[in-house]
Amino acid sequence: MNEFDIYEKIKKLEGAIEKDDNWEGFYFHVDREKAKILPEFLMDINDGMSFVLVDKYPSSENVQKLKKFFELRMEKVLKRIRTMGKKGVKSLLTKGSRWAVDTAFGNEEDMKVTEFSGVFAFADPTVIDYDDFEVALKTMENISNVKIEFWKSDKHLISTIRAGGENFSKSVALKIKESNYLSDKGRKYYGTVGCLSNFAWARRQMISGIMEMAAKDAFGKSVQVKKIADISLTILFDNGKELEYRFNFPKTHDMYLSKKGNELMLFRNASYRMVPTNG
Repeated sequence: MNEFDIYEKIKKLEGAIEKDDNWEGFYFHVDREKAKILPEFLMDINDGMSFVLVDKYPSSENVQKLKKFFELRMEKVLKRIRTMGKKGVKSLLTKGSRWAVDTAFGNEEDMKVTEFSGVFAFADPTVIDYDDFEVALKTMENISNVKIEFWKSDKHLISTIRAGGENFSKSVALKIKESNYLSDKGRKYYGTVGCLSNFAWARRQMISGIMEMAAKDAFGKSVQVKKIADISLTILFDNGKELEYRFNFPKTHDMYLSKKGNELMLFRNASYRMVPTNG
């Protein structure tokens, strides 16, 4: 199901809607009585972007150096992913970004600049088929679909990491049925939403943490490196009054991402205008 089809389906729920023409996305909030858990929506749940700033001039040479050390670090980590087993998968489905930080991928400050601190507490791993834990491991091991880009922002180098749950989310979503949010099945599936979202946050935080390590490897331990934001483009959550659906809509109460042509503009406390590097 494409973006238009999902938009048309949710529009029938009679809620307030806001569109984002830059990203061809939408934000929608619906009364709990009318809200639904849609399997099509969960296939791309918590697709999002992390931003890591490195205080180095964004020359092609520096970009290539950072790429080299990132690949070296990532190769070592991916060899160890399998060893965490299905017990480790259950932990990251529950803890989200906290799992990654506790595993030494980044730090507490990274969680502070991540939407919802990168953790949905309502996640319920018992609703995930155990067979899908293996799919989760394989998804963590494979970063071929992760989009990593490098940008110039003033005199800084910024790396963006775009990733979600990919095959794991799709495998889980295909096994659920459209349900009313307040039904028994709907509440069960809401625990699934939490797991899939936490998985994506854990995955992005792991890769962001590796990028931070790689920058220290490449430019020395004294170089300033920090994660400046993590924003979810597609997310679903209960805000205490309504169910909020955000599909390909990179805007929150304190973060906003826009694009124009090949440029990005990130607003979070400070403004970052980013243009692609030549590296």
